Amino acid sequence: MLRKSLLCQSGLSIVELMVGVVVGLIVVSGVVAIYGVIARSSAEILGSAKLNEELRAAMDMMVGDIRRAGVWVPSSIDERSKTTNPYTDRDKTPMTDINISAGGKCIEFAYDASYLGAGATPDNNNDFYGYKYTSTSDGKAIAARFKRSVDSTCTTDAIGDDWRRLTDEKNIEILNLSFSTEGSRCFNASKPVSNLSPFNPWFSGSPYLLPACDPTNSAYNASSGDRLIESRQIIVVLSGSIKSNIQAMKDFKMELGQRVRVANDRVITAQ
Repeated sequence: MLRKSLLCQSGLSIVELMVGVVVGLIVVSGVVAIYGVIARSSAEILGSAKLNEELRAAMDMMVGDIRRAGVWVPSSIDERSKTTNPYTDRDKTPMTDINISAGGKCIEFAYDASYLGAGATPDNNNDFYGYKYTSTSDGKAIAARFKRSVDSTCTTDAIGDDWRRLTDEKNIEILNLSFSTEGSRCFNASKPVSNLSPFNPWFSGSPYLLPACDPTNSAYNASSGDRLIESRQIIVVLSGSIKSNIQAMKDFKMELGQRVRVANDRVITAQ
């Protein structure tokens, strides 16, 4: 007698099903982890690029502006030789020479942006400039000065009529901004050392905040009427971090430093 066998298809067992689910979760977890790493790395790269761009733009602007300090445009060379440059005056009020104050965190200077020429009186609305580190309730930033309405504005963090923010404290936090005249030199053109050396450098030393040709320096040794030439150099150091909810980006910091050779030497007569 022939007997028919009934073939039945059985489903997955609970063990097989659980193994499949676990394998699937492992694969999905790996994909999510890889995506997270890629997303975080991309955010860090974009953040560091933005920080570099912001700091570099601020540095380039400061360097270009500081290099112009003391620019004066008289109508002739004869006028320049007979008249003291009004944009390098340290003794009058307001001071137009390069002035670093607030512990090295602020620099002020002037140049003839209005092309006023010989006999000019520096224009408060056009010829006074500066940069400073400022920390307010809004954050830490760089402020730029574009005019002069009051003096002694470097001693406060206020941003108002004379000063405007150069960096956006909502995205970038400025950690440090400092200026110094390290490397500046003062030469006494009236006292040559020898026939081979027309200038007599009489000041050198550690970093200092005041410009080099300063009679308050202990190394000052010039007679009244001597012609002094000040070769000026400003060192700018800037550092910052990017504001972010990602801890790795918060921890990322960048520092830039640059030496600025001021294009115009300061020529004065010793008193």
